[in-house]
Amino acid sequence: NFLNELEKKAKSYREKRTTIREVTKPESMRQFDYVQENKALVGTLGSQMEADMAAIVSLFEIVDKDMKNFLTELEPDKKDSLTAEWEDMKTEKLKAYIDFFAGEKRMLQHYNAITTAYEKSGGQYAIDPASGKPKFTDPALQQAYDNAAAQLAQLSAQQKTEPSNRR
Repeated sequence: NFLNELEKKAKSYREKRTTIREVTKPESMRQFDYVQENKALVGTLGSQMEADMAAIVSLFEIVDKDMKNFLTELEPDKKDSLTAEWEDMKTEKLKAYIDFFAGEKRMLQHYNAITTAYEKSGGQYAIDPASGKPKFTDPALQQAYDNAAAQLAQLSAQQKTEPSNRR
């Protein structure tokens, strides 16, 4: 049940992350009319993703309590070895999620910076047809966008797979 619940929450999380990635792409911001809507969606989904992160971490706490109750009923020789195994596995998996979510939170900040650059531009940008990247009239907004996009690319490379997909 734990693994099913974990996968269900992880799937919901992945869907939200995919949506944010799509709505912040330059082609989704081609028309300034969509910027406010996309920015609001990124904010809403970002909040939901942070709630999902907390829910996934709390799943470990719930299962930990259940596991400890179960382990108290075992014979001492089995109890000790299984308790050690459980603690090792729990620590490893939970740390993997916590580390992953730290990167995800940084990514959400950069997605917000991207939508803010579009919003602050007041529509004073164009999507370069050759590169597919935005060219802002305001150099400060261009710099903000470029920095956020570069950080996202770097974090995306580090966040290749979420812990539930690691073997």
